[in-house]
This record gives sequence, structure tokens and C-alpha cells, in this order.
Amino acid sequence: MPVLNPVRAQMAWEHTSFAGADIVEQALFLDPGLRAGVLRIVISGTLSPNWRVRLDYGVAGTLTLDAENAKARTVRRDAKSTTLDVPLVPGVAVAAKSDQADISVRVLEAITLSGTYGEQMIGESGVASLGPSASNEDIRAASALARLELLTSSGELLGLCTAFRLTRGYWMTAAHCAYRDASRPDAPVIAQMRIQLGSINGRVDTERSLMATAVASGIKNRPVTSNSQVLPTDLDYVILETADDPGGAIIVIDRSVDAAKDTQLALFQYWSGQLPPAAGMAKSEGNSCRVLGKRDPPYDFTRPDLCPGAIQHGCSSQGGASGGPLLSRKDHKLVALHYGAGKTSKFNCGIPTAQILADFCQSTPTLSHKVLPCP
Repeated sequence: MPVLNPVRAQMAWEHTSFAGADIVEQALFLDPGLRAGVLRIVISGTLSPNWRVRLDYGVAGTLTLDAENAKARTVRRDAKSTTLDVPLVPGVAVAAKSDQADISVRVLEAITLSGTYGEQMIGESGVASLGPSASNEDIRAASALARLELLTSSGELLGLCTAFRLTRGYWMTAAHCAYRDASRPDAPVIAQMRIQLGSINGRVDTERSLMATAVASGIKNRPVTSNSQVLPTDLDYVILETADDPGGAIIVIDRSVDAAKDTQLALFQYWSGQLPPAAGMAKSEGNSCRVLGKRDPPYDFTRPDLCPGAIQHGCSSQGGASGGPLLSRKDHKLVALHYGAGKTSKFNCGIPTAQILADFCQSTPTLSHKVLPCP
């Protein structure tokens, strides 16, 4: 999915307290031309075990936050406050209500999607949240996922992606989640990346966040620095290294896996959530979620919507899905890396495992045998 740009709005309720049964209504963001995004808020006060805040989005529905379900959206927390992300719905005023007189809500920033629109539903391949009732195979795959936060040098959030563990200490995601897209050369530099570990039901474990560093990528223009840009001719993948990774589930990489046409897929993704379901781990599958084809060379890199040099797949995607693994439904092995949207409502794009392995094993021989099954 595209990198998110922070958009600061004039919000009259920045330090408003919601007391008793009173409803304080403010237009948080009323530009209907902007796509849905994320509103980062801080709830503070005497947060008892039974605290509750309700956000009313009018025709878009309501979102009730309490000590339990807020965990799925939590960015950080301490004894007196919780910082979390909630949906930002353009063109909709939001009413907030709390039964506790001393609870206050402070808005930190509004973040909206920019660049290529990466969220799209394709055919019948819907996106559904994963929970404890999922199959053992799905639970193992989803347990290897994490939410990847993209930050400036000062810690300001630029966007969200999906990352997955290859082996202890090494993760994979899309290159445009670590570097600027060439179509947006003036975008802020992604100076820091933070992997937020979470459980299968989407609760982010804020006590186990890992700072990540890019150590290999499909960017051809070397040396690669934080100012590098991802060109249409590059392979949109990056390998991240982390310290203090506790280890755990991994996504299986097999050199023999082929991204053959009609291979049935499941796209696993960590996304920021809408109304409903809650933010967290999700999966797209269905008859449409399969390899639809691959363009033959010569590739037209002026048409990124056709997935030049990559596969076209029919799995639906939500915001934050970039870098998500496209797994074979037969054996849950990696078939391709999802990196973005293709032709609207027709297909998305993914880099086949074989292409990633060929590039990585050749360009990074000193690291390759530690991370991926290179020959």
C-alpha cells in the first residue's frame, strides 16, 4: 500500500473532555475528496478497568473503545494514557461520549492515504480478520506477521506496512515501505522503521517493538541509502534486520515454489482497520485470490498498473497490506510478495519468490545463507 502522508487538521476538540452523558460533536476532517485514513488519538485520565469511549461516525457506524478492544489499535500505553489509531472517515463528523468525567481525548494527527490508491476489492476475494478460531496453518502464518511503522527521524508516523519473519532477526517487506517511491521524490525520508509484534487476534504488544534496519533490497542503484528511491524497474522488496527478536513463527521460503497461473493464494496482511472489523491480522482468499498471470517481456515500466516484471493476482487488499506474503493455499509456502495495486478492481501486483531469491542470493552473498535458501 502507498506510504501515508501526515495531514494536520484544525481540530477544535484537541483538549476536550467528554463528561457524563454529554456528547461533544466536532468535524474532525470534512474533506470528502480525501480517502479514509488514520486518526491518532491519546485517551488519558483515570483509566479504570471499565473505562469506555464511544466514537459515533454517523452513517458510517460507531466504534466503542474500552480497555479490552482498544488493545488491537494501541500504539503505546502507560498507567495514565493510551495512544491508539482509529479510523478517519472523510466527510463525516464524529461525536464522542464517555461515562467518566475525568477522561480526556487529545488528537495527535490525522493521516490520509496519498499516491497510488492501494486498497481495492477484487472479485469475491474479501478481506476478513483472523482470530483464535482460524485454522492451525493460518494461525502459524499470521503469527509470523507484524505491523511495520514508518517514521521520520523525530518519530513522526509516515505510514504502515506489513512485515513477516524469515528467520530470527530478519524480516521481509516491500522496498517502498523503507525507501521513497520515485513517483514521490519530495516525500519525507523514512528514517526509522519499527516492527510492532502482535498476537493472532491483532492485539499489538507495545512492550515488544523492534527497531529495524534495511540490509538488502531489490534496488539496483547502489549504494542504497535512506535517500534512495524505488524505481519502477526495481524489485520492490527489502530485508530488514532487527536486534532482540524473540523469534517465533516464520514464513516458509522454498526455492521450488512456482508462481504458476491459477495457483490458489491467500494474502496475509496487517492492516489498520476500518468500521468494522478491528485492526489486526487479516487474510484475503476466495476464488478470485489466485495467480492471474504474468506479463511477458519486454515490460512497459511506464504502466505500473499492469505489474511489469511481476505477477498479477486477484487477492483483495486493505491499507497497510504492502509487504504482505502471498501464500499457497495448498501448503502455506511463499508464492510472492504483495507490493501494491494493479489495474483498479481487476488485480494487484506481487513479486514471485523465485525472482526475490535470484536477486537476493546474487546481490548479497555474505548475508544470503543466513536468511534465505540460496544455492
